[in-house]
Amino acid sequence: MAHLLKLPKKDQKGILLITHKEALVFNKAVKQIRFEKVNELTRKLFPLTELKPFYQTRFDELKKHYYVGQHFGWYHQNYAPLPEIDFFLCTKSTVSFQDESKVFRIPLSSSSFIHKTFRPMDLGLKLWDILSVSNNGATKRLREFVLAIRRLYDRGHRMKVLVVNKMSVNEPGKRFDNELMDLYYELFSDEERNDFVMMRLASDMSFIGMPSETIAQFMNLSKVFALFSEQEGEPRVVAEALICGLPVVTWKHIRAGGSIDHLNEQNSVRFETYEKSDDALLEAVQRCDEFVVDSDGLTKRLREDYTIEILKGYMTDLYAKNGETFDGEIEHGELLANAVNAHLVSVPWAKDRFGTADILDKEQFNIFYEFAMDAVPS
Repeated sequence: MAHLLKLPKKDQKGILLITHKEALVFNKAVKQIRFEKVNELTRKLFPLTELKPFYQTRFDELKKHYYVGQHFGWYHQNYAPLPEIDFFLCTKSTVSFQDESKVFRIPLSSSSFIHKTFRPMDLGLKLWDILSVSNNGATKRLREFVLAIRRLYDRGHRMKVLVVNKMSVNEPGKRFDNELMDLYYELFSDEERNDFVMMRLASDMSFIGMPSETIAQFMNLSKVFALFSEQEGEPRVVAEALICGLPVVTWKHIRAGGSIDHLNEQNSVRFETYEKSDDALLEAVQRCDEFVVDSDGLTKRLREDYTIEILKGYMTDLYAKNGETFDGEIEHGELLANAVNAHLVSVPWAKDRFGTADILDKEQFNIFYEFAMDAVPS
């Protein structure tokens, strides 16, 4: 999404942050990305002959008053940066550039700004052996997780399992596992479903779903956190779990960066194949008291009340590089974990509470442009 991180002043530019999706709109040429369907959608929404000059002219106007940064919500390799972008907010494991020397990289991401509600809590008990928080996307591999729990039950390990599963407004669709709940009811009896709970959240709870405080409490009531995804952008739930002190179980070959970089043998178990994932879950639960999760250290590296100061340090360097002095103020730095990846939908240019704050049409762009330009001092 487009996010105003800092408003401009008479003697100082502001800071505007966009994603790789909006960058397609502002570029002077149409940049092709990996998924042809996304390219088709881009060409449909932003036809070069009709709208490109419109967007480019206004983007050039924004550039007069804002430094423009780009955040990546998905895994990219050998990326060709746009010359119009002043800085890139991404970790090295998530994005590699064709020429690193030509970019100003800030090695932070959405998973670097975890909400301060995530912390270890002494709640006096653990209700769940395993917790997973995920939507039904096909790449999330929740089906493999359900099958792994079935294998554990068949082996006599009747664990307490909770899956918080947020429905998407895009379901049903090819990118989602639309038969997951059927599989769950088929494989587990009424009695077993008392121990293996699939908490299916309605899609009209907004893009974000449960409040952060509720998820943090679920994490602190659990022994182990599991993420079975094969590919992610910046999996914030891993960072949230680590900050809460939970060891994490993931696929060894997950294509992702950010919080995944903080996993090691002391705080995680990583399975080689999905067929052996039940062994990893069992090991993690049985050894949950033996793991050493550096919650304090990870909090200082991943939670917003600490990392905002790290971001300010990089902004100081960015302004100095361009002959300006950064005043150390970030007016819109709250909720960055949701803002930089378009999950914050309370901004005027967001479609609605169900959708995204990504700018995907001319109406949204106009609202954002007017909002950003109204903030420029006269």
